[in-house]
This record gives sequence, structure tokens and C-alpha cells, in this order.
Amino acid sequence: MAYLRKDALYGYGLSAVSGDMALKEGADNLIDGCLGDVDGKSVLLICEDPALGWYDAAAPAMVAKRLGDKGAKVRILPVSMPENEPIAAVQDAMNDADEAIFFSRIGDQGRFKSQYGGAAATMSYALNARMLGGYYGRMDHHAMKLMKDAIDEVTFDAHHIHVTCPNGTDFEGSPAGSKANGSDVVVNRFPMGVPQPILSGGFEGKVRLCNYLTPTGSKLYTPEFLKLDDAVTAQIDGNRITGFD
Repeated sequence: MAYLRKDALYGYGLSAVSGDMALKEGADNLIDGCLGDVDGKSVLLICEDPALGWYDAAAPAMVAKRLGDKGAKVRILPVSMPENEPIAAVQDAMNDADEAIFFSRIGDQGRFKSQYGGAAATMSYALNARMLGGYYGRMDHHAMKLMKDAIDEVTFDAHHIHVTCPNGTDFEGSPAGSKANGSDVVVNRFPMGVPQPILSGGFEGKVRLCNYLTPTGSKLYTPEFLKLDDAVTAQIDGNRITGFD
């Protein structure tokens, strides 16, 4: 990946490809990589209100257009901000669809344990047209999955992992059991880039927390972050935080 510029990893920049063409390529990459052949299928797009400041309207609009061009029957369901319980209107719509694409934070809430049944779900982390049409959004999805699988293989087959950082984080242990007992997410993710989590049971040490604490996205909190005026050290022993300094 040495040929990629730094901004490519964050989905920015449209290179020499025109904006409209790049956006079309990103939409096709999402559809072909995560849904496959959509001819004759009913596809639901669950789209968060752009006024909330997370997702724009242009990215899902292009995906909807390309789905139609590929023979899919498209329905767009506008939604507001996430809630901490499943939303009945989303479930009702998914019951009538073959595939669903979340352009909304609602989809991220159920990435480890699905909140909704029915249609197979894909979560888009391409928040806007610039990200969908950027290098990351256009990078071949199947190649990204192969890279993720390779990283998973290295980490799960390791006998010992030692993690440090300049701020003082220092923990180590064995990922033994993660390959057999761990689980990845239950939705398709686009773009792909995050490896499978490793179970923490075999690790101990300390994690240095600096600047901010933020939630994972599976639950909605107000406020959405906690500012740390001073660094905090969390002592960990397997699956437990045993103390803070």
C-alpha cells in the first residue's frame, strides 16, 4: 500500500478521476462488493437526516441510482438520530426487503449483535460523497477483505502480543482462544479495514487514556464524549478493569 497517499486511508481526495465518475465507482464498489447481483432484488436504503451532520444526501443518492441501473427495486427510508432500542419503522421496512444498506448510525449499533431481522444488512462508513468517491471508497472491496483476513491470521496465530505507546500504555498476553471463541461483526462493513477483535481474557497490564473518552457507537450517550484534563491509567487483568490511577 506504499503507493497510497496518507489521505487515501481516510477516504479523501478524488485523484485524477472526476467527482461524478469517482462517486459512481465508489457506489459500484459498495454494491458489487457487499451485495453482489441485485437484479430483481428489493434494496432498502436507511438514510440519516443530513441535518444531523453525520451523513450527506449525495452518497446514498448515487448508490440508489446505481442500484436502479443494476435492476434493483430501491426504497429510501429517512431516519433521525439513533435510539437505544430498535426502531419499529426500520424493522417493518427491513421485513419487506432483500438487502438493506445503512447510511445511518443506527446500523452501527447492531454490528456485534443485530438489532433487526429480515434483510441482510450492510453498514456504510462512507459518510459522504467525498469519502465514497475517495481512494478508500473505491479501493476494491474484495481486496480489502483479503487484507483483513491476512491481518486476522497473523494476530490469531500469534503466541504473544505486546502493546505499548509513547503515553505509557503497556499490556501483553496471548490471543489464545480468540480464533475459536471470538466473533466478528454480524453486518457487512464498507469500506472494510477493521480486523476482527481479540478477546481480552489473556492480557494484563495498563492502558493510558488521554484527551477524550468516546463511546463505541452501540449505545447513545449524552454528552457523546468525556474530556480528560489529565491522563488516566486503567489497570487491566483479563476481562476486568481492576483500577484507575
